[in-house]
Amino acid sequence: MTPEQLKLSILRYFLSKPEGSLSLSLWKTYKLKDIAKLINGRAYKKDELLTDPSMTPVLRVGNLFTSKEWYYSDLSLPKEKYVSEGDLIYCWSASFGPSIWTGPKAIFHYHIWKLILSDKIDKKYLFYFLSDKNNIFGETEIHGSTMHHLTKRGMENINILVPPLKEQKLIITKIEQLMPLVDQYALAYNRLKEIDNSFNDKMKQSILQYAMEGKLVEQDPTDVPASELLKTISAEKAQLIKEKKIKRSKKLPEITQEEKPFKIPTSWEWVRLGNLVDILSGRDLPKANHLSSQIPKSIPYITGASNISDNQLQITTWTSDPITIAKRGDILLTVKGTIGKIAILDMSQAHIARQLMALTILSNNISKEYLIIFLNWYVFSLKEKARSIIPGVSRQDVEKGLVPFPPLDEQKRIVAKISSLFQKL
Repeated sequence: MTPEQLKLSILRYFLSKPEGSLSLSLWKTYKLKDIAKLINGRAYKKDELLTDPSMTPVLRVGNLFTSKEWYYSDLSLPKEKYVSEGDLIYCWSASFGPSIWTGPKAIFHYHIWKLILSDKIDKKYLFYFLSDKNNIFGETEIHGSTMHHLTKRGMENINILVPPLKEQKLIITKIEQLMPLVDQYALAYNRLKEIDNSFNDKMKQSILQYAMEGKLVEQDPTDVPASELLKTISAEKAQLIKEKKIKRSKKLPEITQEEKPFKIPTSWEWVRLGNLVDILSGRDLPKANHLSSQIPKSIPYITGASNISDNQLQITTWTSDPITIAKRGDILLTVKGTIGKIAILDMSQAHIARQLMALTILSNNISKEYLIIFLNWYVFSLKEKARSIIPGVSRQDVEKGLVPFPPLDEQKRIVAKISSLFQKL
């Protein structure tokens, strides 16, 4: 059970006629509008949001959740459009939930309701009720396709089971006695989760290291050695250049003995990554060339790590004027900002921004899955090479990477073994 689940189970127990209730027969169900008045804040134009802290703060939804950036106003508004310390408020757009305001007097934004309560309900009792989103979303609809929000009418019509005030206060006392214990549980839970995640990450790193050293699967003396594969790959690369399918690149330096980080089996070879793949460096497009929705003849525009989640691509922007085009089957690697996210391009083509590189495998004698395993291992070295305030690695950092390269059949055995082991973690 997560800390949030524990907290909700406590709230649901005490706010739904718990065993031992003093006056079950006196609990009543009200509509929210019968016990509270919802007051909307004010919508602002950009030129009304000022930066002078001597003025009145403007409380926005972001200030209650993530943003530390404040705006201020010199407007004089009706008294009901201000929030003061101790007021109960509720965010109803994009982010949802109640708060009891603890800051200075402020103007509150349109996406916040201030609740003026009747004498039938205690402020903290209503706060705890509204803290359970199921009490809200189970009764009223979330509207909006781009920014989800609640309607005032829907919110006013949610049902609330309310005990007498005396019992409300007893329930509040019991809840507040238990919340510190939930906080302690959260600390222990999160620490254990960190240990579990760390264990999995370290275990995966160890498996990858064993794989790169040739210790994960046995060698088969009948496999075609990597040295022979590299001769074939080199000839295939030369042919692609001759046919102008790829550009001739600057010759990569020979691998010195000092560069080799560890020993590999005799059937393996060290090879630079740039000799196994053709690398396309991305380029940013002017904002005028971005399309927010797909139109005829437009292609996906992949801007960076935000487009890659769990090794899958998520496309939100398109362009009709591409410059650097990656093709189906290319390995996409993020090289600026967030370094080391990897995905396979599973569409015919896409424009890639400068935060990415596209790697095209040069031969069928190279397992794409094995190369992805290598990249997941090599990313730790790449991150150490990162430079500048926004971390980034160069094309040379990528193409000079040393790949411990096994025979093709062993590449496939390593891929199968790692897939099996990672499924168990």
